[in-house]
Amino acid sequence: MVKKSEFERGDIVLVGFDPASGHEQQGAGRPALVLSVQAFNQLGMTLVAPLRRAEILPVMPDLAFLYIAKKAMCTAWCW
Repeated sequence: MVKKSEFERGDIVLVGFDPASGHEQQGAGRPALVLSVQAFNQLGMTLVAPLRRAEILPVMPDLAFLYIAKKAMCTAWCW
């Protein structure tokens, strides 16, 4: 997780998506993938996609396991 005030595309951050609606996860924070570029983020807004869940998948048989996001959900795209 990123612990800084300026985010870059590809960073994983914890976001409080409150108020939650429907079946969205509530609470202190949910992991999200930063989609917007740094120039946009410096304007005070950041486009993110909430990560639904992570699974452990082997990278190589001889190496340790790697957590990866199986699905990212984004309900609105701003282009």
